[in-house]
Amino acid sequence: MEAPPAASVTSGPVTVTFDQIQSQWGGQILEFVRKTKIQVHAFLIEGSPVFMDGGTLMVAFKDGYAFHMDMVEREENRKIVESAIERVFHQNIRVKCDFDYNLTVKSNEPEDDRTEEETVKEYFKDHEDKLTIVE
Repeated sequence: MEAPPAASVTSGPVTVTFDQIQSQWGGQILEFVRKTKIQVHAFLIEGSPVFMDGGTLMVAFKDGYAFHMDMVEREENRKIVESAIERVFHQNIRVKCDFDYNLTVKSNEPEDDRTEEETVKEYFKDHEDKLTIVE
């Protein structure tokens, strides 16, 4: 399904801010993408807008989501995302994708400074006298 053209797109310098795009990302922008092509929405929800440079919005994907990023970067899919932004803000914004390794899912477990040997011994503490560490 082709994305409908945005009404009265402003040409010239970009006046929309990153904060404005970020505030509409989870609402109007993703909703427009979902209504246009739900598969692109499914890939795009794994990314997050991280910054804007001039008229280019960078969308970062967590490590391990290369397939999702590749699918969003396909020209026909990228144009759907750009069209959604255009529809909301009436400006042409280019979308680029990359990885942001800081977005990797972090465990809720507290940091553990023990060595691997200490961790294994703790796990098997009832049988520590029978453990032999093989390197």
